[in-house]
Amino acid sequence: MNALVIVLVFAGIIIMIRLGVYVGISLFIGGLALIFASNPYLIVRALVGTALDTKAQYLMVMSLMVASFAELYRATGFMLSMGRGLMDKLRSPLASLVIIPAVIGLMPVSGGALMSAPVVEGIGSVVNMEPELMIFANVWFRHTIFLFYPLGTELITTSAMTGFSVAEIASIQVPVAAIMILVGATITWRVLKKNRKVMEERRPEGISLLKVSAPLIIAIVAAITLNQLIGIFGMPIGVFLGYMTLALLSGLKKTVVLDSVINWRVAGVILAGYSIIFLQRSMVVSGATDAITSLATSSGISPKIIEAALPPVLSLAAGSTLTGIVLTVPVVSSMIKLTLVDASIIFVSAYMFYVGSPAHLCLVYTSQYFKRSVTSSYKYMVPAVIVTATLSLIYLLSIQSII
Repeated sequence: MNALVIVLVFAGIIIMIRLGVYVGISLFIGGLALIFASNPYLIVRALVGTALDTKAQYLMVMSLMVASFAELYRATGFMLSMGRGLMDKLRSPLASLVIIPAVIGLMPVSGGALMSAPVVEGIGSVVNMEPELMIFANVWFRHTIFLFYPLGTELITTSAMTGFSVAEIASIQVPVAAIMILVGATITWRVLKKNRKVMEERRPEGISLLKVSAPLIIAIVAAITLNQLIGIFGMPIGVFLGYMTLALLSGLKKTVVLDSVINWRVAGVILAGYSIIFLQRSMVVSGATDAITSLATSSGISPKIIEAALPPVLSLAAGSTLTGIVLTVPVVSSMIKLTLVDASIIFVSAYMFYVGSPAHLCLVYTSQYFKRSVTSSYKYMVPAVIVTATLSLIYLLSIQSII
């Protein structure tokens, strides 16, 4: 696999998305192109392999439940009531936007930003936020917690591959999370302050916050509990329990409830889930991942540059933090002995550019929820990623001599 071909394929994916081609279709075509450029006879094997992949099956089932749950929250009007109620309790729309997606983010669901999207929409509608800013806020603040969340898959994987404990890596990345929050809050507040008068004139409504938030709480608690008891497929069951609670509390007609499951937005989310796994599989089958790794190894570039530059490329292309981490650690560790700071730089570099990747499920699903293109929030997302990654790298390099 030629590196130029890989660049052209991923450039093509970005162009298709910018032109309005549905993101699931764009990613799927990109995966097909990678395999076709390598060995067309492997296409059927990749298609079938993805369909039989447990991760893909779980992702599609989970996508169905989470997307339907979000659609029903929208149809009931509970999302607006919850957003207003939470904003009243926290006394600040900005605090609500920072805290709520992060708390809901504790439920480790692929594309789980859909769980907080209705709440963010409820808050945003009160203070006249544009949809593009709501997309940014929902995705950005949801991902602040995983930089130090000890149960996060990425953190556990980095620990296993580098030999440093989860606690060690998490502890030096707490300031990175603080930087991420500060950058995101600054961008969001600069827009919100223009609507200060609107915020001050709003008055809390007589709503039952417990009633409108109960389905979401049940979904999160049940999903996490059942995940521990019966495995990953316990999570969609838990979300289904929250979905049924919402349906019962809302008193909507059966036709409205069914419409939340059977519609193009939900179907699109399921397709996007399949396409993401197919693209990741295509990168492996076509030899794209090996080509990128070999190029980095043979380039003669300093390992310090590789550990900061390679993870963003891989994560941005694949929409996966793990791709950047798993492929970079062996390359850098073969050149130098990894330090704790090296491990963190690889993690943070991969993570920050994954957040803004057009193949990132949370960004894809949130954009679909707000009926905007995946790149529509980039006027906020791109500066936030670049500033946060730069400040984080400066911080990590500054503590290297101390640790």
